[in-house]
Amino acid sequence: MSLVQHIRRERAEKSKKEPFTPTLFDRINGLVKAHALGEAFLRDLEAPPHPPGEEVEFDRIKPKAPYEPPLFSLSTEDEYRVTMAIIRRVANPYLNFASSPDEILLCEALFSRNPALPPERLARVHFEVLLAEAAKGNFR
Repeated sequence: MSLVQHIRRERAEKSKKEPFTPTLFDRINGLVKAHALGEAFLRDLEAPPHPPGEEVEFDRIKPKAPYEPPLFSLSTEDEYRVTMAIIRRVANPYLNFASSPDEILLCEALFSRNPALPPERLARVHFEVLLAEAAKGNFR
């Protein structure tokens, strides 16, 4: 391969566009805005978690709702404060996969029980189901 071909290939690789992915702030701020989360939610977040145990029936658990975060977030001062408080309080990688306020609340309990869940599973299965499986010892 000649030097010219090498340089062209290298430049072509550098110029490839990468898909835009919303940041964690955009994901959480979208949930804060969509569900009008505020001080009451922050108080719920501070309460000790009560993860579901073996008593959870899989028939009653709703499937994980699809969530498309906004591409960028414009928020009020209160929404910004709530978003940042959630991000600081729930500081684990599973927060990136939360698609509802319920999942934000279950995030810490799930991460403490099973910190090695694959991203595909976190994206498709509701956290309540994953916690129930962890309580029964059914890890996949």
